[in-house]
Amino acid sequence: MKSTLEVLTEARARITRPENWTIKIRERSSERGVAYCALGAVYLAHSGNVWDGHELPAIRALAESCGEEFYAACLGETRYATSSYAVAQYNNSHSHEEVLDWFDRTIGRERECEREREACKRLRADLDASGTPYELVT
Repeated sequence: MKSTLEVLTEARARITRPENWTIKIRERSSERGVAYCALGAVYLAHSGNVWDGHELPAIRALAESCGEEFYAACLGETRYATSSYAVAQYNNSHSHEEVLDWFDRTIGRERECEREREACKRLRADLDASGTPYELVT
């Protein structure tokens, strides 16, 4: 299974060129090829199916990166608002360049989270190897 970072990176690569990005639909085919919205690109990167529909960690990561005010406004628009809804709304209301910047911010945050998770794993392994007692706080 791909990591959140892998899914985000692959999805961003799919929409890097303006002709491969679209709004208001997850996937659009034309004589120029296939274009994806942010949501479709993430689902395709995750499962190979643009109509996957699951609330994925990569979708939640993007939703959390679109800004507190934007996310709160999306949640207030409908009682059925989800992270997927916020991602679709952000994609549909921003330029291609802004969407790529949004992916870059989210990928950067996810890289930092992965570094922190790895540091915690190393610390735990070191403590286990040393026999030092410790208590995990979750």
